[in-house]
Amino acid sequence: MSTFNEDDLLTDEQSKIVSIAKIPSAILSISGSALIVYGIVNDRKSKMFKPSYARILFGLSVMDIIWSSAFILQSFAAPNDTSPRVWAFGTDATCTAVAFFTNIGFGAFFYSCALSIYYLCVIRFSMKEKRIGKLIEPIMHTICIGWPVVGACILLGTKSYGEIEGDGPACWIQEGSKIDVNYTILFNPFPLFLLIIIANNVAIYLFVRKRVTLSRSHALEAGDTTMDARQAKKLHSVFIQNVLYVGAFLVATLPYLLIIILKENGASERTMFPAILFNNLLAPLQGFFNVFVFARPRYVQARSSNPENGRWWALITALGHPFGISEELRNTKKQSKGESSGTGKVDITESMDVSAREGKNFEDV
Repeated sequence: MSTFNEDDLLTDEQSKIVSIAKIPSAILSISGSALIVYGIVNDRKSKMFKPSYARILFGLSVMDIIWSSAFILQSFAAPNDTSPRVWAFGTDATCTAVAFFTNIGFGAFFYSCALSIYYLCVIRFSMKEKRIGKLIEPIMHTICIGWPVVGACILLGTKSYGEIEGDGPACWIQEGSKIDVNYTILFNPFPLFLLIIIANNVAIYLFVRKRVTLSRSHALEAGDTTMDARQAKKLHSVFIQNVLYVGAFLVATLPYLLIIILKENGASERTMFPAILFNNLLAPLQGFFNVFVFARPRYVQARSSNPENGRWWALITALGHPFGISEELRNTKKQSKGESSGTGKVDITESMDVSAREGKNFEDV
């Protein structure tokens, strides 16, 4: 059992505020991830998504549901008979269980990295879907599932879980446990996740910019200014999409990194109340942000194809189409510029506003 200095803990009122603040955010994230899961499960017949992309996004969404659900329960799972927390309604067993599933849910952050690597393979290296599915994807799933699950089992077996001080009401790796708290750096490496996602998106942006520069040069030589404008617009769209994707990850993770920095500098939990509140509001929202980031290209396309229908129609269409809920955008896409593939499949790399096919066209220009 951990011994807490109650003068350093959040006050009862502060504890109630941070405990309540996380609930709406987590529910939004669970709803967004559940919508993605529903769409992918119901995609088996229409097959709108590329298989590897669908499986990676499915894994990300399932892990986010697990993590967000456990995050809600963190405030209430501590043992009632030993905890100084105002809303501690649990037992040692419930505290351990919530910490265990929180650890497994960290797979969501691993899958965020996997998704960015998938985009890098498709856009930067023009890898075919079969090759990704055979060579890259199995490694991704092994790491994204195996790493957090094995880690969670190790901590469970060594009885390292329990109530902690410093993050607000929470159950995690106890001080003085058999596994040092530095375990979190190994099995939940936030800085590494951040570096991988940023590096991948920068690489994609630089690659597309290089191709656009070549295309623009060739277009000027050929006297085709429309090609120049089209490629410049495509570059801008890719840049904005990359910024939004990285931004979704940053918004969900940076508040916790701030808490880590403050704790390392000796800040008490009570003085960190604003940071803890900020973290509880934003940390669970990645699944919610993902829905809008992935739907944004569809929104732009819907607005461009049918500006008379308004922004709300475009938003509903964009959110519905990628997840098998709406057929509106598919119809508008077929009508727009006379383009119709006849298959109804969606190239998922349009989420970056650049498909593998377009990447090949950059080479051909």
